[in-house]
Amino acid sequence: MELDVAALDGAREAWRSGRHADLDRAAIDTVTLGACLEGACWAATAGAGVLQLLERWSPASVVLSQALMALTTTARLQHAGEHDAPSHELIRCPSRAELVNPSVGVEWRYFLDRFRRSLVTRLRMSSGKARGLVAALHEMVDNVLEHAGLGDEPRGLVAYAVTEADLCFAVADLGRGVVASLRENPANHGITTDADALRAAITSGASRRSGAAGTGFSDLIRALADLEGQLSFRSGASRLMLDGRGNASRVATLSNSPPMPGFQLSVYAQPRKSAW
Repeated sequence: MELDVAALDGAREAWRSGRHADLDRAAIDTVTLGACLEGACWAATAGAGVLQLLERWSPASVVLSQALMALTTTARLQHAGEHDAPSHELIRCPSRAELVNPSVGVEWRYFLDRFRRSLVTRLRMSSGKARGLVAALHEMVDNVLEHAGLGDEPRGLVAYAVTEADLCFAVADLGRGVVASLRENPANHGITTDADALRAAITSGASRRSGAAGTGFSDLIRALADLEGQLSFRSGASRLMLDGRGNASRVATLSNSPPMPGFQLSVYAQPRKSAW
């Protein structure tokens, strides 16, 4: 079976309910990029039993193995060459300083450039469109770090995967979550649930900073969905899915998700199938 973020929610609920034997018997064939990062967040917060379970599933995905190592150990990760165009890559989240200061974030810039190269060489995307998607990933990471509230010591992951037909990127952290972040802004004190917080942040552009609310991030999300995309946003005990595939026309769906710290997002897109 494929382990995607919805199936992972089911697995986490089964674990909470004590159905460990059912999970031990599960045959996992593939793992989506978003599920890899969320699985590592689960392993990092739920104890040794969950880590062992996910390690048994990790032969189905090299990225899952890398994500578990990155978030549950301090081992040094192997990176691609500076000018490579890999099919996939995962790193630990950059710090705020690395995001905003090019002289500090040299490795982050190389990571983004390898993503651009992968889009151009593997997906045959134009350089301009590839740069636009790189900027989108940078913006997504910036948004996740803003909500994390972990200062300059983020605990999270960033990854991408590119094939000849599609692309995916994902960001995950183990910070305070979207509710606590948005409630720093007095205008958001009416937001009390994870579902309301996700809806406000993702579809309405709500911000934790007073006077900073806007539609820029929401516009970016809609643009990604229009690339025959499916986007997932998870925080606390809720998940928001935005589906732009086929005739879905950016359908947004909220659902429950077993509680877990932080904010996790993933983007899947098929630009060749879209009008982009």
